[in-house]
Amino acid sequence: MKAKVGLCWGIVCAMMMWGAQAAERADFTTGEGTNGWTISAVDYVSPTYASAVDRISLSYSGAADGSATVSAIANEGGEVPVATLSAAANAATFDFLETTDFRAFRISTTGDWRLFSFAADVSAMFLAVPSNVVATALTTDSLEVSWDPVADVTGYRVSICTNRIVGASNGTEFWIDDFSKAAASGTNPGALDSTKFNNSYSDATYWECESYIYPSTTSGAIRIGGADKDKAGRLMSPHLSGGDWYLRMKAWRYSTDDGTDMPIYRNSSGSISLVQVVSFTKGPGEPEEFLIKLPTLIEGDHLEFCSFTNKKPRVILDRVALVSGYSEGVPTPDVVREISTDTATSCTIENLPPSEPVFVRVTATGTRGLASEASADVAVDLAHPPPRAILNAFPLSDLENGSLYAQNFDSLAAMTSTTGDKAWFNGTTLPYWQAYRQNDSAISTFKYNGGAEKVGGLYALAINQSSSERALGGYSTQSDEICFGMAFTNNTDVTMRLSSVSYSAQQWGFKNTANQTLSVSAALAKNLVWIADYDGEWTEISSAQSNIYSTDEHATPSILTVTPTEALPLSVGPNQILMLKWTIHSLKSGTLGMMAIDDLAVTFTNDSRSLVIHLVGRGK
Repeated sequence: MKAKVGLCWGIVCAMMMWGAQAAERADFTTGEGTNGWTISAVDYVSPTYASAVDRISLSYSGAADGSATVSAIANEGGEVPVATLSAAANAATFDFLETTDFRAFRISTTGDWRLFSFAADVSAMFLAVPSNVVATALTTDSLEVSWDPVADVTGYRVSICTNRIVGASNGTEFWIDDFSKAAASGTNPGALDSTKFNNSYSDATYWECESYIYPSTTSGAIRIGGADKDKAGRLMSPHLSGGDWYLRMKAWRYSTDDGTDMPIYRNSSGSISLVQVVSFTKGPGEPEEFLIKLPTLIEGDHLEFCSFTNKKPRVILDRVALVSGYSEGVPTPDVVREISTDTATSCTIENLPPSEPVFVRVTATGTRGLASEASADVAVDLAHPPPRAILNAFPLSDLENGSLYAQNFDSLAAMTSTTGDKAWFNGTTLPYWQAYRQNDSAISTFKYNGGAEKVGGLYALAINQSSSERALGGYSTQSDEICFGMAFTNNTDVTMRLSSVSYSAQQWGFKNTANQTLSVSAALAKNLVWIADYDGEWTEISSAQSNIYSTDEHATPSILTVTPTEALPLSVGPNQILMLKWTIHSLKSGTLGMMAIDDLAVTFTNDSRSLVIHLVGRGK
């Protein structure tokens, strides 16, 4: 949609607006009358992105002996005359040359001219920033991006960036102490006083034990703090050099009875100020590394390591060092992939740096090189792509011993060991398996069930929730039957025959005498599609069907082992797809139960036939 931007002068030293930009006008002189302002020998240069202007309209009045011309200033330099203004006409409309990009235009006048209004048709000037950008990792090296459409664009540019850290440095360590000699010599578990500490341990010279400092002989470190909350420890560092430093240290909690805080203070000629309270997040005995930015030190300052808490105040200090030249670096976007699209508002990008965090931004592009601002960065963690539905099929080349696919569904136990709905993704949650409702809508959740549930849906069933065993099943109603199944792909160069489909059929739940049916169907397809989207014919495997009813209330399922007794007339040629589907049928009357399958075994045999040619020769 084209937008008109009108520009009028009404006060001295007005600002000329061009879209969202403004440029100052100069050399205004007041004219007689009320019809506008007089411009005398004024050059006006428009904002730098005037290249997108399609049309300019002027309303003006001019003296008979004066003149005005309009010229465009090209991006590459030089001026192109656009129009000469006639004093008699009082108005002019002209188009920019579409073959040239202009960064500005200029109005040059002589004599006394009154310019009443100025308007520019900016149909392509302001492209909106693409909004609602959604980027999702598909695999560890690919992602998909979508965004809302932008009006008046010719395409989009999608940029994938990594935030390289520029200028990062671990710095150089000075004044390093790990207290190993002090700990090794401290056979006496009693507190160390300052004199003994300084005179006895060469690696800790100039340290001062203010209170309750002990050797920690088992860990080769120093313990700060005593065995009760009134014995807060304090260890003062040697005199430090002035300047800007970081403190790198290793420390940990002594036991579960101790607090999680370790205050560090700066002592500058007796003036005490808090530097930072170190908080431990790990358990006792688990070392933690800390890097602390110190305030600018004055020559001779000390650091005080304390352990005051409202619990037992014991912490272990193992290693300290002053660090010079440390820098976290500056995140600098590094474009690793950039693609241009047409007006489509989604795309998939592959072959990205594997398992790296990346950022996605989208830019709208228009005519004559015009582009919007880039959208805000959207972070995508390729190292942990979220689970999603994947259309896949089990390859027959992976059959056990070349003939068997087996599934006991016990991998669902870990997912349903806690209560509540769990996400179900076709092809992912249980590799190669899909689940649907009667209306072919994909099922998105499932949960544990012990047979008592009466809500339609998909379930992982077991005697109790802590059991490591699971069966895959569902609860169907007359308006909401549940089906699930999987696909096989023959990626071999031979024809494979489906020999048998055997499994344990289970009926859970409510004691009744009405048989409930669990049917099995098969279909052959040339291409892999979702089971719900297959529009061909399904062949029911009658010998694999189960009819069963529950003999118990909730706790123990009725189990029927289903083993087909007839040969299955299904041959799967190379590159063909075989789909199997189980449907839990509802009862027209009686009490429904939960039905499930377990211990599935699908067997195939090589159905290729060899052609044998006998050559018969005639002897002489």
